[in-house]
Formats: sequence, structure tokens, C-alpha cells
Amino acid sequence: MAVVCRYGNSARSIRCWSLATLHIGYPGTPHARRRPKKGVRGTPATERCHFHSGALSENISCSTGGRQGLGGPPARVQRSRRAGTRLRNNRSTRTTTMWNPLRHTSAYIASRRRLLGTITHVRTDQKVVALTFDDGPDPEFTPKLLEILRTNQARATFFVVGKRAEEHPELLDQIIRDGHLLGNHSWSHTALPLLSRSARLREIRRCHRALPSQPKRILRPPYGYQSRATRLDAYLLGYDVVTWNAAGDDCFGAGPDAIRDRLMKEIKPGSIVLMHDSLYKAREVRYRDRGPALEALTQVFVESAGDYRFVTVAELMKLGKPQREMWWRKPKVDMLEQLV
Repeated sequence: MAVVCRYGNSARSIRCWSLATLHIGYPGTPHARRRPKKGVRGTPATERCHFHSGALSENISCSTGGRQGLGGPPARVQRSRRAGTRLRNNRSTRTTTMWNPLRHTSAYIASRRRLLGTITHVRTDQKVVALTFDDGPDPEFTPKLLEILRTNQARATFFVVGKRAEEHPELLDQIIRDGHLLGNHSWSHTALPLLSRSARLREIRRCHRALPSQPKRILRPPYGYQSRATRLDAYLLGYDVVTWNAAGDDCFGAGPDAIRDRLMKEIKPGSIVLMHDSLYKAREVRYRDRGPALEALTQVFVESAGDYRFVTVAELMKLGKPQREMWWRKPKVDMLEQLV
């Protein structure tokens, strides 16, 4: 039985038309009246539905009586489902398809992306790129990286681990003096979806307290692992979550040429690039060496001289329209257990 639904003038009314019966329902109130279908023998079935319309789903409880003259006991359908899915009646193979037009409006999609969306890049015609560096600060490699950036007049964004930030406040001061931006990368670089909500909030807040005041609150979840719950926690704490759409894969022992080639291939106007000035945890100890990544970055600056301009994430967001995606990544527990 095909059903088409449309919202009425009132925000709390929904109207559904079926082949056999016209239904008019209000949230929480069963209401239906019959409209016979021409050419069908017997009395059309009467279906009474309770509608509860939410922002992300629609709960529907329907009771359908059998047709007089056609026989068969009354069928009952009681499911909780998302709009736009197909629901199978347990009495026969007939299906009921409900369409919630609110879910398909541009305003609804835009508001959902603002709430749950993660910034991956910026749409812009200008040749600007945001370099981001995770897991620092590192007393050995961060000063070398700052010197390279200073030489090439480039600004970047550093997503720092709170525990390391507390140990090396002088490096944070140097990062800010050079015009770079600091971001939150949690207190101890633990996969946030694996923690309880109170532990997640504690990780983000402790790192926030370890950082100097910044013009924009941005967060990058460790390893890029994120669930809807962790995204909502960041939203409630006033953070924009920023991930990436280009990466140098500099944390798996690749050589400088391989890192450079990958970066030059993936960098485009508005890209947010993932790199590391340190590795808080690695699969092998030798991967902690940032020498190849720094050498590759120097080559990228040479090859892109006069072509691209390197800015912070906050500056990049002002030069175009941030693009938000539904970024859900489950932690790979087996991989995390191998890190040292």
C-alpha cells in the first residue's frame, strides 16, 4: 500500500494519502477517515496511525484492519523508523513508504550540517592552503619546523596534545609569536569514541586549559576517530571540528620524495593538509623521526613558490566557504593496541 505524506499549514500536522484510505494525523493523536477506492470490492481497510515527528526520525504506530469481503485478520504494524525507508507489513508483502518532506529541504540539510558537520576543506577560487600539524609540540622537531615556516613566510595550524603543551609552554609562545594558530587535540591523545562522555569532556577541557586564548576554537579528534556523540560534545563546548582532505602520510615511515609527491598531488585551492610535527604514538619507534617529513615540506615550498599561499585554518575559513561533511570513523582497536 503506497502512502504519500505532506505537512500541513500547521507545524504539528501531517497528512497522508493512500490508495485505499485518506489519513489525517496529528502528533500523538489517532485520527483517520475513509475514502473508498474505486473498483475494489468490499470495504477499504481503515488504518489508524500515531505520528510523532522528530528532527532526525519519525515514529509511526499503525493499526490496519482487514477488508470486509476479502477476509483476513487485522494486521498490526508498529515500528520506529527513519523517514524515507520501506516498512514491510507482517500480514502480507505489501510495503508502506513514508516520505517526510522536511528531511529533504535545503534548510534542514544545512542546519544538520552546521550541527554535525565536520570541516574538511574550504571552497575558494584563491590558491590558499592550510597546513596543519598534529601531536606536538616536540622540543626536537617543532623548532625546526617553525624555522622552515618562517623562512618561507608560511603560517600553519598546530593541533597540540594538552599534556605536551603543559610540558613545553615556551614552544606554544613561539608558535603564537610567529603568527600560527593553536588547536585542541585532546589531553592525552586517546580515541574519544572509546571513552565515556565524562571522560571525553575532561580530555577536551584539560587541553583547552593548557592552551593560551585563541581567536577560534577548533578541535581535531585524535586519529580522526569521531562518532555522533563525540561531535555533539565538541559542539556543546563551542568547538568547530576540523579534519582534512589532503594528507602526506608522514607517520608510516615514508621517505621525503614519497611524502612530497603525495602532497603535491593532493593539494588544491582550499585544502586542509594533515601532517605531524611529532608522533604521540607510533607503530614503530623509528617512525617518530620527523626528518623526512620536514625535508618533504621544504621541497613542497620550493616547488609551489609563487603559486600557493599557506595560511592558518581560521584565515582559510574567511577566504571561502567551509565545506562540512558527515565524518564518522570508528576506532580500529587492533591498530591502536599496536602503537607504542
